[in-house]
Amino acid sequence: MNEYEPYVVANDALGCHETLEARMDRDGYLFLRDLVNRSTVDRLRGDIRALLIERGYVEDDPDLELKWTGRLPDPKVIGLSAPIQRQISDMDSMRALVESDDLRSMLRTLFDGEVFTWVENLDRVRIQFQDVSVTNVGGQQAPFATPAHQDGYHFPVPFYSVWIPLMDIDLAIGGLAVRAGSHTEGLQQHWWHGGRYLGIPDTVEQAQAFEREGGVVVAGEVDPSARPKIWLRSDYRVGDVVVFHPRLVHRGVGNTSPQLRLSVDLRYSKQGDPLVWQAQCRLYECHAWLEQARRCLDAMPIEGSVADRAWELMRRTGPSDAIEVGEQAREMVDRVK
Repeated sequence: MNEYEPYVVANDALGCHETLEARMDRDGYLFLRDLVNRSTVDRLRGDIRALLIERGYVEDDPDLELKWTGRLPDPKVIGLSAPIQRQISDMDSMRALVESDDLRSMLRTLFDGEVFTWVENLDRVRIQFQDVSVTNVGGQQAPFATPAHQDGYHFPVPFYSVWIPLMDIDLAIGGLAVRAGSHTEGLQQHWWHGGRYLGIPDTVEQAQAFEREGGVVVAGEVDPSARPKIWLRSDYRVGDVVVFHPRLVHRGVGNTSPQLRLSVDLRYSKQGDPLVWQAQCRLYECHAWLEQARRCLDAMPIEGSVADRAWELMRRTGPSDAIEVGEQAREMVDRVK
């Protein structure tokens, strides 16, 4: 049984800033059918498919385009900042999607101004395997379905997230799901445990389970409530786009199909708006520094909850030109003790 309600399609609002903005304020998202030229997406998917066949993750099957070989993902090879991702980032087809005229035209109307493309967008292809196990890499359970979260927790500045499926995605393949109305509720509690991101608990019972296993709240003041929550998703087609508010709670839906799932999640700001440090560097640079920061904290004789809170401060602050990362870690530990 489908536990999700469908999105409201917003194509009728295209071309009008006031209408797009009003829909975003009301719903927290814009679900746009056939926005991006299909050939742009097909070209990128084809390039990624060829790479995954070469690397042994996808079978060369004419009947099932992205059929998984069963080879489990090595996060050092296929994670968000690993070599396969770097190869995808260098593809002309990836840049063509990130800078798509169709996409930028819609964003320019939504922002009512020029668009700033986050530098890390080139690194934002997601290759989702079946959720058969969990691999912890730099605080992310990847490359499996992402837990519930708000992008505004990670990046506390004005921007919009853009999620684009690179293939037709039904419920078995999963895709993106968003929680209706959650963009109006404030910043939810975000939980970590020993450097592993647990995300936002959906229920009071889940929050209690996080706490029992040693999880800690590092940001957000909105407690999980017992009231019913409505999750939204629709079956996605190539060319579809979901644009959403930074406070909208969303998550990945597990992939139970025989295929790998391909999508991109991008970030765009209005030109001239404030930026976080992550918006101005490549994703692999960001992850390398964050992983170094975590190693420094894990090497210190402190409780895991202290390390999680100190790491959260480091994540928000970013690298410093004045002090090296170990000294910065010690300063942050002193602040949270």
